[in-house]
Amino acid sequence: DAIVFLENTVRRMEHGEPALQATIGSAREISFTIVSMTISLAAVFIPLVFMPGLVGRIFREFAVTIVIAIFASGLVSLTLTPLMCARLLRDRGPGAGRTWMERVIGAAEKRVLAFYGRSLWWFLRRRPISALIWLGCLAGTALLFIVVPKAFLPPGDSSVIFGVIIGQEGSSPAQMQTLQARADDVLHEDPNIVTNFSMTGAGQLLSSNQGILFIFIKPACSRSCVPIPCSRSAQERRTRTRASTPSPSPA
Repeated sequence: DAIVFLENTVRRMEHGEPALQATIGSAREISFTIVSMTISLAAVFIPLVFMPGLVGRIFREFAVTIVIAIFASGLVSLTLTPLMCARLLRDRGPGAGRTWMERVIGAAEKRVLAFYGRSLWWFLRRRPISALIWLGCLAGTALLFIVVPKAFLPPGDSSVIFGVIIGQEGSSPAQMQTLQARADDVLHEDPNIVTNFSMTGAGQLLSSNQGILFIFIKPACSRSCVPIPCSRSAQERRTRTRASTPSPSPA
């Protein structure tokens, strides 16, 4: 926003206006533009603030930070930037000296503007071609709007579950492997689970009585509801597994 204001002020100064007058005129011209740009940019990130799920919690702070930064940028460009332009910019326009960077960048800018001007006049002299291109872009936009999948917010379901296996204190590696095998058996009975990975006995990563599980399930659109009796039987199997696991010896 500050760059937009600065460029417009310099443009007016290059036409012979003093710094203060150019700053006041620039503020009158583009203040509404800066306000609209600020609101438009902030509106892009506001939906992330209301995004549900784990992904929403991750992006909420990011979105709030960006929105605050955007509004701060708009405020600075309407208050501090005009003050600095009026006080710090040197005279420009015919007869004013320019640095070597201004000369180099100005020459490159003139070439770009000349090319743009020639291409613009070419299209203005051939308006039917411009109209056909515009219609093609409009049709492509409508087609992509229909074909491309869309949603207000992306889903937070990643189809991956992370879990842990915790045994009694002092459980031996053999006992943890037994718990690991029984947990795998229970998971394999669920039709919504594609595959799973489990690990115990990793002394450098986990305690001796702990294990980890990575469960990969089907996409949300293709999952089936698990009946309540099946869930109860799974709970009973977990209870039996806990009860049938031998306790570690005092040694």
